[in-house]
Amino acid sequence: MAKSGHRGDKGGGGALQEAIRRYEAGDQPGARREARRVLEGSPSDADRAEAEALLSRTRLPTWAWPYAVVAGVLLALMVALAIARG
Repeated sequence: MAKSGHRGDKGGGGALQEAIRRYEAGDQPGARREARRVLEGSPSDADRAEAEALLSRTRLPTWAWPYAVVAGVLLALMVALAIARG
């Protein structure tokens, strides 16, 4: 059976609802963009808190940065070794 396009009371418009829809669909960069658009305007306190919470949920964890640096260094070493042996 086909699903309805109607999603209940989450309908509504606005950048915050669009950000939430994108986050639920898996589009994290789009959700972050829409949440920033909400914060650029003059949102209510509840909208500001929800947009900031959405931004904090989609941020890259701080523990991932050291792994990225190590991976970059290892990749550079492998390329240097390949060039030296080649």
